[in-house]
Amino acid sequence: MTRLQKLQIEQSENREALGVILDKDEKTAEDRAEMGKLSKRAQELETEIRAAILAGDEAPETVVDNDKDDPEARELANLRRRSSIYDYVDEAVHGRPVEGASHEFRQAILGEDRHGYLPLDILLDDDGIEQRADAVTNIATAIQENQQSIAARVFARGAAAYLGVMMPTVPVGTTTYPRINSGTTADVRNPGVELDGAVATLDTVSINPVRLTASYTYSSESLVKVVGFEDALRSDLQAVMMDKYDSLAINGQAASGTDSPAVSGIISSLDDPNNPGAEADWEDYLAAYDDRVDGKFAMTDAEVRLLVNADTYQHALGKTVGTEGRAGLLRDRLPRERFRVSANMPATASKISTAIAYAYGARNLARGFIMPTWRGIELIPDRITKAKAGQRVLTAVMHVGFGAVDMRAYTRLEFQTAA
Repeated sequence: MTRLQKLQIEQSENREALGVILDKDEKTAEDRAEMGKLSKRAQELETEIRAAILAGDEAPETVVDNDKDDPEARELANLRRRSSIYDYVDEAVHGRPVEGASHEFRQAILGEDRHGYLPLDILLDDDGIEQRADAVTNIATAIQENQQSIAARVFARGAAAYLGVMMPTVPVGTTTYPRINSGTTADVRNPGVELDGAVATLDTVSINPVRLTASYTYSSESLVKVVGFEDALRSDLQAVMMDKYDSLAINGQAASGTDSPAVSGIISSLDDPNNPGAEADWEDYLAAYDDRVDGKFAMTDAEVRLLVNADTYQHALGKTVGTEGRAGLLRDRLPRERFRVSANMPATASKISTAIAYAYGARNLARGFIMPTWRGIELIPDRITKAKAGQRVLTAVMHVGFGAVDMRAYTRLEFQTAA
C-alpha cells in the first residue's frame, strides 16, 4: 500500500469518527475534546495528502532510455517512487531526519545525505543578507473553519525533457563536457598499402553554476488564519523554481545589470533564421519535419519533434491540406506526440513565432544541451531575521548551469502565423 493510500484511508476513518460525534444530540466534554483532536488531524491530513500527491509515482519523461535494463537504474527508479517530498520538507522545517526510501534516494542522487536538501530528481528544483523591502504576504481576514485546500498556481508544463535536455547532478566545482569534433576516416586498401593516421580533435564546454533562487516573506498571523498556508507557499516555491529552470533552458536570458548573469538557452544558442515573408501554409509545417531528416540525427520524420507557442499550434491545426489526394485538415496529419506547445516559448511578435525542431534519432547523442544541477533544491526556513516584525522568510536555493555542448540536433524555425 502506498503512502497516499494510507493517508486517504486514515482521512476516511477520521471523517467517519467526526460524523459519529456530530450526530450526537448532546455532546460531552470528552466528545468536544475528541472532536477538536479529529479536526486538527483532518487539517494535517489534507496537507500530507497534497504533499503525497506532489511526490506522485509518475516518473519524468525521458527522451532516450538506454538504462531500462540496468538493475541500478531500476533500483533508483524504485527508490524515487517510494520517496516523498513531504519527508524532505518535514526535515527542513521541523528538523525530523529523513529516513527510509527518501533517505536512500537522496544519498544515491547527491552522493551523500545532505540535510535540508531536496533532490531535484524527485520533482520530473549572497554571502550577505540583502537589506531590501520584501513584499509581505499577509492575510487580513480570518478564513472560516470550512476552508478548502489552497489551490496552487498554474505553471507551464516542463518541456526540457521533450527537447532531450540532459539534467545530471554533479559534484562541487566546474563541470566539463568534452566532445570529439573530428577524427579519422575508414577506407579499404590494397595489400601493403597503409592508411595514414589522423588526429582526433576535441571540443570542451565548461559549465559553471549560477544561483537560482526564489523567496517568500509572510506574516506569522497568516499561519494561524489559513490552514496549510506554509505548505502551500513551499509547494509554490518549488513550482516557480522549476518553471524558471525550464524557461531558462528554452530561452536563456540577457544579463540584468549587476543583478543577474546572462544565461544561454537553446533558442539563444541557435542561428536566428530570416523571417518568412508570407503566412505559413500546411507545406511549411510538414517541411519543418521533413527538412530535419538527414540520416544521422533523424532517419525519418518520426524522429523529429517540434516545440511551438500556442499561436503557432492553433494556426497550424486550422490549416487545410489542399493538394489533390491529400485533402483534409492538417490537424489530422501533424503528430500530436511530436507537435507540442510550451507556455515558456517566446510570444509571437509582429506575426512571427519562433519554434524549435529537435531531431532525436542519433542514439549516441548524449550531450546536446545540458543543464547540470549542483546537489538539489535547498529549502531554507528563516524565523529569526524578521522575528521582531512577526514575519518569516522561506527561501529556495538551487545551483544550476546551462551549456550548449552539441547543437546539431536542434534547429530554430520561424513561422508567420497571420496574413
